[in-house]
Amino acid sequence: MTRLACCRSLIASLALPFAALSGLAGCAALDTKSSASLPVAMATLSSSVGYRERILPPPGAVAIISLQDTARADAPATVLAEQRIDIGGKGVPFDVTLTLPQDRLAAARAPGLRAVIRDADGRLLWTSDTRHPVAVDRAVQQLAPIMMVRVPEAQPAAWPGGAWRIESLAGTGIVDRSHAWLEFRPDGTVSGSTGCNGFSGTYQVEGATLRFGPLASTRKACVPALGDQEARMLVLLSEVRAWRLARDGALLLMTADGRSLLTRR
Repeated sequence: MTRLACCRSLIASLALPFAALSGLAGCAALDTKSSASLPVAMATLSSSVGYRERILPPPGAVAIISLQDTARADAPATVLAEQRIDIGGKGVPFDVTLTLPQDRLAAARAPGLRAVIRDADGRLLWTSDTRHPVAVDRAVQQLAPIMMVRVPEAQPAAWPGGAWRIESLAGTGIVDRSHAWLEFRPDGTVSGSTGCNGFSGTYQVEGATLRFGPLASTRKACVPALGDQEARMLVLLSEVRAWRLARDGALLLMTADGRSLLTRR
């Protein structure tokens, strides 16, 4: 073999690996492009929403149906999906469908549906008052109907003030034999106990509205159950926006989205 032929043979043998690597790079590019175009798997939740009163919502009313994750006791619920429907002048019940990525639903720890109706000025007219749990491992779910309760338009009773025992937080009873209470004083100060630590601060009442100022609490170590109760209670108190007296004499301290602290004398 001549020297020239030998060089050509050597160059050809070196070129083969580079061609193979180039081909592999092309395949990798195709795989990347293919995986990027894969559709996101979605979960679909369906239900219906209604209330018992035989009246129509006022013009401009909006129904807000949300999927919320309430896993963290020391923080407000995380909204995972939401649907808003203009229902002014329309009858109930009405159907709702929420969609969200399946992986987002699967990562939730305590997801549930909540429904409210607000008027054109944002005032709460109806709200769901029970929890509607959602499974995290099912992509398509037909859930039970959500029945809302009406929020009173006016508060005929005078602000009661005084001391009250706390019986439940957002529909969940307090820990057995834990003494949770709060007392509203005429000078605008409030104090109480979470069942573990004491707290104090200020409050303001105007008609049916109620707001708490910053609440300071003691720092005694709590057993886990009481610590969880304390965290939920303090968050809920910070979000209270209204009050009303129930027919049985209970005092309800309510948040804007319909959750409440139930208290009694």
